[in-house]
Amino acid sequence: MKKLPFILISFLLLLSCTEILAQEGYSSGSVSQQRRQARTNQIPTTKEVVVEEYMNFHRHNIPRPSGNKNVNLDMRWGNDQHQASFPQALLQIGITTALLETNKNIAPLNIALVMDCSGSMADGNRIPKVRQALTTLIRQLRPQDVVSLIGFHDDATVFFPAQMIESKNAIMGTIEQIRPIGSTNINAGLQAGYVEVMKNMDKKDKKNYTHRVLLLTDGMANVGVTDPQEIAKNSKKYNEKGISLSVIGVGDGVQTDMLRTLAEAGRGQVHFVGDNEDLEKVFVSELQSLLSPVAKDASISINYNTKKLKLSEFFGYSKAKISEGNITLPLDDMNKGLTQILMLAFVPTNRTNKNEETDVEATITYTDFEQKKEVEIHKKITIYLNSKKEFITASTEKDTYIARYEMLEQQNKTQFQDKELTRNYVITRLAQSIKDIATLNQDYEEEEGKSTAKYLAQNSLKLCQNLTPDYQNDADIKRIYDILEKYMKML
Repeated sequence: MKKLPFILISFLLLLSCTEILAQEGYSSGSVSQQRRQARTNQIPTTKEVVVEEYMNFHRHNIPRPSGNKNVNLDMRWGNDQHQASFPQALLQIGITTALLETNKNIAPLNIALVMDCSGSMADGNRIPKVRQALTTLIRQLRPQDVVSLIGFHDDATVFFPAQMIESKNAIMGTIEQIRPIGSTNINAGLQAGYVEVMKNMDKKDKKNYTHRVLLLTDGMANVGVTDPQEIAKNSKKYNEKGISLSVIGVGDGVQTDMLRTLAEAGRGQVHFVGDNEDLEKVFVSELQSLLSPVAKDASISINYNTKKLKLSEFFGYSKAKISEGNITLPLDDMNKGLTQILMLAFVPTNRTNKNEETDVEATITYTDFEQKKEVEIHKKITIYLNSKKEFITASTEKDTYIARYEMLEQQNKTQFQDKELTRNYVITRLAQSIKDIATLNQDYEEEEGKSTAKYLAQNSLKLCQNLTPDYQNDADIKRIYDILEKYMKML
């Protein structure tokens, strides 16, 4: 186990003695999983906490595209005039797609429902959850939609071949008859699902359909091809032909690494259904996000002037490539109803009394699903700088916790003009502290790691209380606050 630097331990102990700390409040995977883990007193591993999933679990209050545009890019500073009292300048970049009025406006569907019916699905009431999820989905399908149902255990079985829905009762009755048995052959189930979708892809009257496989599983592959990378490779062959993949993890103890690998290979989404809240979110509130594509092959590039700004934090998104003055990030395929944010923190590099201004620019490129063409959206935003205040920056992994703690102390005395950014930043910071707890608990010596994690968590909770005093009445903030608070108490 790693040791934290002595200066950090001393610094934290000193602060505790002076009672500065507070006392005591694109995928949904992390939030659902950690909510269940907190209930059962399990501290997650670092890999299990995906900060951007917390950031984007809720629907953001960001303008939707106007006119005939399908994607909108929004940029906003916490304060457009940089505050000399606090060295960080917070920038939120938002991405939205158009909302559909009703599910009737979703393009016709050609979908395969690939259902795990192996023995492991008998645990934790998983099969009833899958039945309920699929029944909820099927009730919303239309006569023009094509659907197939595949079950897999030791091998794959096509229970309902690809066909237009004539009788919803027929397929729902089939689902009710499925019982858990045998091992888990995810690869066989996926391949069978792709074959069913392929049957209709080349038909002239199905050219404008959305072609997709929905995989519902606990992710515990143990027969046939079991290597996640190999399963993803086999799946990607069909993804490249135009069949997208959405992955739904079901129940407690879901094997998240396997499911994320599959979803990322197809640039699709991963969700987790552990309770009725998850079920409502994935299969009712966000059905159009699952089934109505807008853009593919999307990426964003962010540029800034290194003579005036230094990037101090870029939250989440481990796939981002960060270089001097530039950040590039591949984005998941975008569907109707999307809201997504990126959160960045900068510090001025030229600390003088002189007021200066500088721009940050962002460019999104993607292939429009409806118009079948490449689209580029470019925006920039200006900030006015004025700061002589020094800020502890992180040069090593260990230093990150010193810088983060120092920043939280200063930020607790700051207010931001933009209320939407404030709310989203509080959620982001709470999520980052959950990630810190997981990392410190996993990678550092027990006493030091837990002590540091506890102090960071306390300051994040205090930040939440100060920046959003009404957080108890905000369901999205309260959900994550409660998870972090539970983990802090466990330490």
